[in-house]
Amino acid sequence: MQSLPLSRYRRLRSWLPFDRLADKFYGVLVLASMTPLLVMIGFLLFAPQNWQPERLLGWTTAATLLALGLSIWLTHALLAPVTLARLALHAYRREQRLLPLPLDLDGEAGGLLNDLRATMETCERQRQIFAEQADWAFREKSSPLLDGQGAPRRRTGGATTAPLF
Repeated sequence: MQSLPLSRYRRLRSWLPFDRLADKFYGVLVLASMTPLLVMIGFLLFAPQNWQPERLLGWTTAATLLALGLSIWLTHALLAPVTLARLALHAYRREQRLLPLPLDLDGEAGGLLNDLRATMETCERQRQIFAEQADWAFREKSSPLLDGQGAPRRRTGGATTAPLF
C-alpha cells in the first residue's frame, strides 16, 4: 500500500528536480494551467484554412480535462511522503507501532520523514522509560534510573553518581 505512491514520487522527483515540495507543486500547477493554452495556440497555428470553432473548443476542452487529470495524478504522487507521514503518526498514536519510513528521499520530503522518524523514536524511548518506571513503582526495589530520593540519577562522565543497587 505504501510502496506504490512512493515509487511514483521517486519517478516524479527526477522530472521535477526542485528541492522544495512547494516548488514541485508550482511546476504541476504551471503544467496544468498552460496545457490548454498551448493546445489552443498549436491548433490555431496548424489548423487548416476552413476550420470550425467547434473543433477548437473540442480540442481545448479535451486538453483541459487531460491537464486536470494529470495534475490530480501528479499532486497525489507528490503528496505520498506527507501521506506516509500521516499514516506513521496514526499508527504510532493508535497502536504504539513504529512504521518503517524510507531513508532515501531527498529534499523537504526526506527531511520531513527523517525528522518524523527521529521524533517518534524519541517518543518511543521515553514511553518505554515511563513504562519501566511505572513497573518499578509497583515493586519493592527502587528503580535503577532513580536515586534514593526518587529523582533521576545524574550522569558524570560514563558512570552515575549514585550506586545502581
